Amino acid sequence: MKVGDVYRMAFPLTRNTSKQTVSVTGVKLLNIPAGVKILGYGVYSVKDTPGYRLGYQETTHPTAGDVDLDKYPNYAHHPYTIKPGALSDKYAVVRLKVTAQVKAPISGCDADYTQAGQTYHQTLACKFGLDMA
Repeated sequence: MKVGDVYRMAFPLTRNTSKQTVSVTGVKLLNIPAGVKILGYGVYSVKDTPGYRLGYQETTHPTAGDVDLDKYPNYAHHPYTIKPGALSDKYAVVRLKVTAQVKAPISGCDADYTQAGQTYHQTLACKFGLDMA
């Protein structure tokens, strides 16, 4: 890892354990250490991409097996629903750039959603290790 590298990292897959449909309206990371710049968020579907893309480094010279998420539909600007008891086919991805030495992990996945006409906010435990120390 070096300054200037760009990475994409996926949020945890989301399961609706309730008996009512959930509509996810937004996601973001909470704890972003010095040396990391958020370039944007995307939402992709395992039905469109070759599976759940946990994380990868973007490169100007792709090799066999590399996946460019920009070639797939991005659902980031539309709420997505998760049926009761179902695992979502959609997953959020953060795109970020290393701007200086990273000394701490990125953590805290924040989600906004609606259910039965009520708006909710939930923080999920997540951690992305980009620290270079």
